[in-house]
Amino acid sequence: MTPLAIAQSGRHVFVDVALDYDKLEDLRSSIGGAALSALLDLMLQDIPPRVGVILTALASSQPRLAASQAHALRGAASGIGAQGLAEACRAIERLDHAGPSPMRFAWIAEQACTGLRRVRDQLSTSTSSD
Repeated sequence: MTPLAIAQSGRHVFVDVALDYDKLEDLRSSIGGAALSALLDLMLQDIPPRVGVILTALASSQPRLAASQAHALRGAASGIGAQGLAEACRAIERLDHAGPSPMRFAWIAEQACTGLRRVRDQLSTSTSSD
């Protein structure tokens, strides 16, 4: 099952907002399911510690550190279709006071990770068709 098919199945109500399934499907088409699955594994390893640094920086009044980490995470998130996370990072990067609260940011990151895990798991069961 492709990421686009996952989106069309309607099983992931909250996650659909967090991920750009067209972007994920384009990636799968261009690099293959196994390579996309490996890329998602790398992102799933990178997102939690980077989010932790951003949250710690926000809590300790280090907006420049939060902004630089958010900038790096935004690019990576955007590249794999985690649009909700990329948008939240953009607000933090711009030091936008109307951006997400730390708790909301953590929730957005968790939703992105949940969605990416589901896509990765679906890809791992369908890589034999690549």
